[in-house]
Amino acid sequence: MATTFKNGQHRAAVSAKEERARDAKLAMHEYEAEKLAIEVKTARLRALRLAKEAERPRVLSDHPPLPTSGAARRSSRTHRAP
Repeated sequence: MATTFKNGQHRAAVSAKEERARDAKLAMHEYEAEKLAIEVKTARLRALRLAKEAERPRVLSDHPPLPTSGAARRSSRTHRAP
């Protein structure tokens, strides 16, 4: 009777281990499929952005770009001749 109990426990443990292995394989498959879908979407969006940027004409300005920070703007005002 004790051997039957041990065999039953062993079968249950093996069965649980096999189920975890199947679940892990399925989870990895889902992860890889989602990763591939994200890569495809990213490539499509990148291509759209590059096409849009290529259509837009570049405007060359005679003036240098304005400073972006407030400190740079303030310092440029203080150094101007009156």
